[in-house]
Amino acid sequence: WQGARFLRDCPNSAAAEYEGLLLGLDAALRERPTDLRIEGDCRLVLTQAAGTARPRKQRKQHKLVAAKLESLAPHLTTRPCFESISRDENAHADALSREAVAAMEALHSGAILGASRAGRTSEALATLERSARENVRLAPAVYDELMRACRARSEWRTLLSVYAAAQRDPVRRSDEAYGHAIAACEALGASARGSDPPSRQLSELLRQRGALDKQRRRAAAVAATRAEVA
Repeated sequence: WQGARFLRDCPNSAAAEYEGLLLGLDAALRERPTDLRIEGDCRLVLTQAAGTARPRKQRKQHKLVAAKLESLAPHLTTRPCFESISRDENAHADALSREAVAAMEALHSGAILGASRAGRTSEALATLERSARENVRLAPAVYDELMRACRARSEWRTLLSVYAAAQRDPVRRSDEAYGHAIAACEALGASARGSDPPSRQLSELLRQRGALDKQRRRAAAVAATRAEVA
């Protein structure tokens, strides 16, 4: 048996480790084993679950773990064994966690793009905003396709809302996104010399794109110099 699930709100790594333990205990409750070995790479959670350390922050999760262990007790012939392992030995769990994140990203992306391609832009935008609330990171291509759809339908304000959502993650900027946002500002009557909100946004977009182009030229020059030296 193996399992994983996406955590929409996880304050720290210990909370995530507790959720993994709870997921495993749920599976154990279904299987009703006579022996139970619990392994993990977070010593803090293991010692708290074993009862040798008192929880400070994850008290609610600790109570749930204790309750599940108590439910398992009648089926066990020995006390549960808690074993700390290194992270190098826990690659399977790491792979499962990545799969959970990838699956959630795929579900949200599919919902957004499906609504957009069906002409339901407002529904796509609502799902996009939900993705942000639930900490689901989306690929730049999702934002770009949604902006293309808004541009084709002249839905300029919605396009700028999508662009704003894309900019919450500065690593995921794309040239296409800048182009769509600039076109939307111009369609709304913005001018690089104006002082109204759309014009100020247009000026900022042009400044950002210029700065990004300058940064890329510098990086290319450095790479070329290193290649010549090598």
